[in-house]
Amino acid sequence: MEGKNDGFLTNDYIGYVEKCIGELLVNNKQKKNTYDIFGAVPFGMKFREKKHTVKDARMIISIEEVVNTAVQAVFDISCKDLDKMDVIGKSDPYFVISKKLDNGSWGKVYTSKVKKNTLNPNWRQVGLDIVQFNSGNDKKLLRFEVFDWDRNKNPDYIGKFEADFETIKSKKTFELIDEEKKKKKNDYKNSGIFTFDSINFTEGFSFSTFTLHGTEIAVVFAIDFTSSNGNPTEETSLHKIVDLADLSDFKSLNQYQKAITAIGHVLESYDTNKKFGVYGYGAQFEGTEGIKYDYPLNGNENDPNVEGIQGEPTNFAPIIKKITKSVKKEGCSKVKGENVLNKYTILTIITDGEISDMKETISEIKKASELPISIIIIGVGNSDFTSMEELDGDENQISSNGKKIRDVVQFVPLNKYISDPDVLASETLAEVPKQ
Repeated sequence: MEGKNDGFLTNDYIGYVEKCIGELLVNNKQKKNTYDIFGAVPFGMKFREKKHTVKDARMIISIEEVVNTAVQAVFDISCKDLDKMDVIGKSDPYFVISKKLDNGSWGKVYTSKVKKNTLNPNWRQVGLDIVQFNSGNDKKLLRFEVFDWDRNKNPDYIGKFEADFETIKSKKTFELIDEEKKKKKNDYKNSGIFTFDSINFTEGFSFSTFTLHGTEIAVVFAIDFTSSNGNPTEETSLHKIVDLADLSDFKSLNQYQKAITAIGHVLESYDTNKKFGVYGYGAQFEGTEGIKYDYPLNGNENDPNVEGIQGEPTNFAPIIKKITKSVKKEGCSKVKGENVLNKYTILTIITDGEISDMKETISEIKKASELPISIIIIGVGNSDFTSMEELDGDENQISSNGKKIRDVVQFVPLNKYISDPDVLASETLAEVPKQ
């Protein structure tokens, strides 16, 4: 991978392993989970030029059964009196969490941030999905290791402890032990104290959880009609009018139609009634006064859905606010005192320009992060979409009151994948199941 991962078309191809799930399950039980990596390119797939060899390369695949839950554990963690590892200064500690897998090996699940020059570090609001943390099994053995970070060499080992989550919740304070030091020093006590200052739980929304339990998936498109798209009668317009006879030919579609078609065909299978809500923003529409940012393109405010797939500012906040209001009303309900998830909404915003109401949009995204919704933003044309990266929490996650919120936004520049509708759909929807 070169820099940020923008998909396999922009990174060097190494190789692949192809196995059926049945074989993986059987081999995992027999602890035969190491496979040769093949360097050939699979038929029908396109990759960047191959620069690597895979001689003697292996891939280890471990499988374990997990409990399907959207609960997240949030920790405040501190260490006290860590061993001094640096000649000049103290230590630069960080910790690594691993869980013991069913085949006896250890799988790393989390690496903390480094705390510079301290023997008494604190880590606040460390959030981990329970499925990631311990596979939903509070009796699964966990390992916490503390290291001293070094710029120009491998990290120094400080110490570790092992415990299951049941023990962690009751005991909360553990000694960090370096077994090698313990053998060599008769008066050795420990290499520091590791403490869980607080352990809290939050109930998150998970796309995969909803679909597994029969929740309806609602798909909504918001389309940019600002004047920067150009005159639809001109060939260079991003909204170029296409003859109806050409709508089945992906290459002949304008950029907005390509985005809607590629994504819509995938999402349509999840949408129970095969109807999409479609809104326009950034223009004055027929029968309206002034610029609208949440106009139903079929003209029906009460039912903005359509059948399946066949110079103004660019403001996102109004349409996000409108859709989240609907999600809040229809997404969940209470049945016999229990929360029931009725609908999960995927809002797809297609735009040709930089966002004009960033502050208001971030505010609405913070509210949306607590609801069953994912927001996909697709940039069409050749504009500078730098600000969109701020909304997509892959690099810098949006925070609210000092706490990182659930990342509900995925941004994709259409031009990178415009030639292949399958790759476009794959890259656009890649994060939705994890949100």
